[in-house]
This record gives sequence, structure tokens and C-alpha cells, in this order.
Amino acid sequence: MQLLHQFAVITRYEIDDALRSRRAVNLLLIYLLCSIAACIMFVHILHSIETELVQAIGLQPREETGGATRTLWKSESFRRMLTRLVGVRDLASELLSTPPLAIFFGWVALTFTPLLVILVSSPRIAEEVGTSSVRFVLFRTTRGTWVCGKFAGQALLLFFYSYKCSFFIFYS
Repeated sequence: MQLLHQFAVITRYEIDDALRSRRAVNLLLIYLLCSIAACIMFVHILHSIETELVQAIGLQPREETGGATRTLWKSESFRRMLTRLVGVRDLASELLSTPPLAIFFGWVALTFTPLLVILVSSPRIAEEVGTSSVRFVLFRTTRGTWVCGKFAGQALLLFFYSYKCSFFIFYS
């Protein structure tokens, strides 16, 4: 029971330290801004491609972005092509029911989340060992409890990052 209490204290301290030092907030803002910039670039590129496609086909151009993509997304030939490409009918229908921007953001999140993990988590144990502040903690608890508490605090921070970024981008 005492180890569980020590684990909870270390986890809470890890989260409090990240928020107090503003490291968590700064990295969240950087991740959020990069995600928004990537999505804006995707929409701009999609608009440029659609404009060229509409001019090449000779259709009436529209002001809104995504009209040609929606038409393509709903066409039967594109659905057959994607089903053959993926190989699994259920997965293809799930992809076709998902907006292209959501698929792109999923790719961005899967690409840049490991970089966020490296930036957030890697220096935490090294900082405390390097400054020798770990000696104040380790005589009160075991190394395993300390490392597991640090891990849980970082995991909760990263869960918070990914949840807030996804919520902000999709609902704003």
C-alpha cells in the first residue's frame, strides 16, 4: 500500500513539474500549431489540385474546397479501386466513410507523436540524475517505484496532449 501511495505521489509530482515549468504547455502549443499548419497546407494543396482537375476536365469551377473530392469519394469507380487497393471490403468502406482531412490528420499524428514523446519524456530522468536531485527522492522510495511513477506521469501527459490536440483540431 505504501508503494502505491509513493507511486501516486511521484506521478502527480511529474505532472505538476511539467505544468509548473511550462514545458508541457509549450510543447502542446508547438504540436498544436504544427498540426494546424499541416492541415492548412493539406487543404491548400487539395484546393490547388481540385482547381487544376476541374479546369482540365472542363467543368464549372466552384469556390469551395472539397467539392470535387466529395464527388470522387462517392463515385463507384473510386470505391471499387480503393477496395481492390486495400483488399478488405470493410476497411475500404470505413476509409470511404472518413473525411480525407481526418485521414490526413491521423497520418500527421502518427508521424509526429514519436517526436513529441522524445521531446517530452527523454530528458526527465537524466535531468534529475544530472542535477543530483534524485537523491532526495530515492531514499524515500525504491528505484522501481520512482521510474514507474515517472513513466506514468509522462504517459498521462502524452495522453492529455494527444486528446487535446485531436479535440481542438476536429471541433474548432
